Amino acid sequence: MQPIRTNETNCTLTAPKGYENDVLDLPVIAYNLVYDDKTSNAVSSAWQLTEAELKVLKETKTIYLHFLGNSHPPVLPSVLNVNEQFGEELEEINEDNTHN
Repeated sequence: MQPIRTNETNCTLTAPKGYENDVLDLPVIAYNLVYDDKTSNAVSSAWQLTEAELKVLKETKTIYLHFLGNSHPPVLPSVLNVNEQFGEELEEINEDNTHN
């Protein structure tokens, strides 16, 4: 599975210091999301599956999320892009930049 750039990609998250040789840059869409009258910063990434991964996904219908550390951030797995998922709740897409 590889992270991919999309038409909405406007930011790249880079590896934390010390992990540069082990972690890929991650193209993301950075945006502000309005939900229940609250505005939150958010990011979305798109991942392309290999044929072998797609075969396993079709068989198991299961996706695993793995994170470094001892916590699990809030996530919203989806098959929809940010515009399809949130539509009117999407306040603005932030300007292009790089973060780590």
